[in-house]
Amino acid sequence: MRFILLSGVALLSLGSATGVTAEPAEGWLEIDASVPFADRAGNLRTPGCSGGPVVTETDTGTILVPGDTSYSFFIRHGDPKKLALMFDGGGACWDETTCVGSPLAGQSLYTQTVDETVEELDAIGGIGDRSNPENPIAEYTQVFIPYCTADLHAGDSSTVYEYLTDSGAPVSWTIHHRGADNVVAVLEWLQSYYENEIGYAPSDVLVAGASAGGYGALFNYPAIASRLPAGTRTQVVVDAANGVMTQSVYDAALAPSGNWAVWDNLAPELAGAFSSGPDDLMAEAFKSLGWSYPGTRFGQYTTAYDGVQIAFYNITRHPGSPARWLDPIELAAAAFEWTLRARTAMIVTAWQVPNYRFYLGAGIDHTIVAGDKFYTENTAKFVRFSDWVRDMIGARWPWFSKWQNLSCAPACVQ
Repeated sequence: MRFILLSGVALLSLGSATGVTAEPAEGWLEIDASVPFADRAGNLRTPGCSGGPVVTETDTGTILVPGDTSYSFFIRHGDPKKLALMFDGGGACWDETTCVGSPLAGQSLYTQTVDETVEELDAIGGIGDRSNPENPIAEYTQVFIPYCTADLHAGDSSTVYEYLTDSGAPVSWTIHHRGADNVVAVLEWLQSYYENEIGYAPSDVLVAGASAGGYGALFNYPAIASRLPAGTRTQVVVDAANGVMTQSVYDAALAPSGNWAVWDNLAPELAGAFSSGPDDLMAEAFKSLGWSYPGTRFGQYTTAYDGVQIAFYNITRHPGSPARWLDPIELAAAAFEWTLRARTAMIVTAWQVPNYRFYLGAGIDHTIVAGDKFYTENTAKFVRFSDWVRDMIGARWPWFSKWQNLSCAPACVQ
């Protein structure tokens, strides 16, 4: 999944405190953000990618090398009063089998490097397509936040994983879960840019994320909101990130002692949600943020049988047993459990959070915000998803708009 960003105003070198600089340029711009820096609270931040193992063929045989750990993000200018932040997706890992074993098997469960290019971003659809007259954020200044840390944009650790290959050979590998540091690097750069170059803060902000980026958009929203003045109109779109997981993956990754060290950066508004454990984490996160930020609108999208989310849920049901990850019977059982839990959580959240809405589409597709389906999806009460988002952003009175809780039921199977 890919997305959007910059066209008009030239960017100057900004804010050495962030360790990030940009040369004057027009059009799409990729900004290096790899230099460690102290954030405004004095905390050392070390942006970068995971460094997960990459299997490489050489003249002398097959070797393992760390993936490129450098980190960058992208920006495309539009109206500076309107800002869109897009969190990219790309899997996750949380133990020795998923973090080391899956790349060694040639089927990595996570994106290991920043592999987007200006050319790829230029071809993005959905809310990244500025040529589409139905795009509700075509005029926004748009920022694309790549994902290469396997931690839902929320980690702050370098964790050593010990893995035994099928031959019994031990492999020790350090994975840098630095998603939170990467997000802070982007936010500090943007804050410097708006303070030093624009001279005022944006008045409208859309935060969107797809797949792993959906969690990133939600979990990092307090950090974003803390940098905005009171009265900023904000919306958060969480795409294909329903948080259906098992206790084992919660303990390994998201618990206070988890491998990602999420709690080192966890906003007070989310502490209670994370303490609730895996079954209620997402519903409690939406509730806590919805109540803490009553002026912000929160929207959630998924298809009823999202194939990628179901596959990842099945992986979490069988930790350390890759042979069962793609077993058809296990996947069928996972699909039944996942859709029941995902739908229940959205319905419960809608009852409890007045500034939250969900859109449950038919089928098995994964993610919508950066594809052509953004404009064609209408399987929930024949409301197009693009119109749903447009009213989420612009409708003054949401009760009389298309931004409602919508479901494909009873016709959710395509």
